[in-house]
Amino acid sequence: MKINTGNKVKSEKIWIWGLHSVEAALLARRHVYELLYVASKAERFSSFGGRACQGFDIDRVVPKDAVHQGVALLTNSVPSLALEALDSKKGPVLVLDQVVDPRNVGALWRSAAVFQAQAILFLKQRSSNFENTALNNHHLQGVIAKAASGAIDRVPYVCVVNLGRALEFLKKRGFFCVGLCQTGQVIDPKYAFQDLGVALVVGQEGKGLRSLTRQRCDLLWRLNVCPEFSTLNVSVAAGIALSELYAIKK
Repeated sequence: MKINTGNKVKSEKIWIWGLHSVEAALLARRHVYELLYVASKAERFSSFGGRACQGFDIDRVVPKDAVHQGVALLTNSVPSLALEALDSKKGPVLVLDQVVDPRNVGALWRSAAVFQAQAILFLKQRSSNFENTALNNHHLQGVIAKAASGAIDRVPYVCVVNLGRALEFLKKRGFFCVGLCQTGQVIDPKYAFQDLGVALVVGQEGKGLRSLTRQRCDLLWRLNVCPEFSTLNVSVAAGIALSELYAIKK
């Protein structure tokens, strides 16, 4: 696996919280700077070191109202992959075009893991990507990690500065770039994508794909849903699309 060495953001210490996200990070052997857990979670986490504490001790290190489930970990952020590491012969790549809600990003990451995407790709500094560290004074990486429920340690990510150039690069590497939008074609993925490596592109909440992104896609795909009420959250729509791509590869 080729790690991104160009324009790479320095790995930093971040707090993550929640049972699944912390456990996944520990099992992935991410560095443990500090591990806090309440006494009722000691059996699950004490073998990793750290210390038992009170819930209010964890409240002090996580965002207000964060559902930490009695455990928090200060660890290093995960490194990004180089774009060149992506392989059209492997699973799909999930591409986010300015998705801004960190909880949506986490949910998208979770779907990517469930349906065996090989990577998730972000546009640097234009979305709630994993290399930004704060949004409205919240710990953005931790919010994403909690919503992803451990997926960030299962599916690597790529961060690019120009999405259009990244899509053109993926095409040259054998990827078929598919934009998910309501104005696309209703197609049967079983026949359309059977032998193709797919880069599935999803757009920002409410706005969808940008015009230039649409132009770079090889195909615009609309899910076969009820036409009278077809609005879906971006993470739900992407999950459905990824499940269909996963089914045809089985």
